[in-house]
Amino acid sequence: MSLLDFKKRFGQDIDIEEVKKNFIHEINHFLIEPLVEKIGPYYFNGNSLFDKICLDLNLSPSSIISKWNEFNYSTYTIPSLRKLTGDDFDKTLVAIESSYEYFLNFSDYAKDDWLKRIDISVKRFLNQIISLKMYWYEGKFYPEGARELDEKLINENLDWLENYPKVKNLFSNALDHYSQSMKTAIKRKDVISNSFQAVEEITRIFLENDKSFDSNFNVLVENLDLVKQWGNILNSYKEISKEFGRHPGRTEEYVPKKEDTEAFLYLSGILLRLVSVKLIEKK
Repeated sequence: MSLLDFKKRFGQDIDIEEVKKNFIHEINHFLIEPLVEKIGPYYFNGNSLFDKICLDLNLSPSSIISKWNEFNYSTYTIPSLRKLTGDDFDKTLVAIESSYEYFLNFSDYAKDDWLKRIDISVKRFLNQIISLKMYWYEGKFYPEGARELDEKLINENLDWLENYPKVKNLFSNALDHYSQSMKTAIKRKDVISNSFQAVEEITRIFLENDKSFDSNFNVLVENLDLVKQWGNILNSYKEISKEFGRHPGRTEEYVPKKEDTEAFLYLSGILLRLVSVKLIEKK
């Protein structure tokens, strides 16, 4: 039972900001504070985890340490990670992603335990009274769309693309830009560009040639055993990509709408899924 559970049972309104605070409260207790113990109380050159979190939050580790120890000249202690995040929702998410990336890529005797702890904690505490409109996958937060589509077209695609790292990186970049586009509209252009490049690259792999999507999409339709009308759809798909990719300007007319961006991303996911299945069948 929690305060939010109590309010819900009595029909009281629950604000999204309350839910964010509850998430931060829980994640601080079960993850951020144990990370502080992991880092230790003293700063030394090469305190990689602390340095990484600072840098990912656009903070200078040396400046933070100097300010924190301003009147203590004999030792250099480390402030709590909560001093870095200020219990801010977005900064807390960045600190979580940063920590996961650290344990994933750096040598640490307890890395597997920490990766598991981060994964379980985040998934558990994202399950709030009302949705925080995001989900967690392989160390990153993504905006939540339709859950069924996210599972089939995002998560499963990333799993299936393990054997095609260039395609996976392009599609992962598209998802990262989509996440950033929630606050920065210009990032929608990158969503369309990267997801299109992912489809173009996997099409080349599937058809075993180096041609552009312009030259490949009709052959792709044929090899996917789709009705020929799909050629018109893929031609339009290609033209949408060009429309927003060929114009570098930031003016509103050259930035796709949120709805267009999401539709393009999901259609890209459908195409990646179709081609991935065929590639598996060919093996």
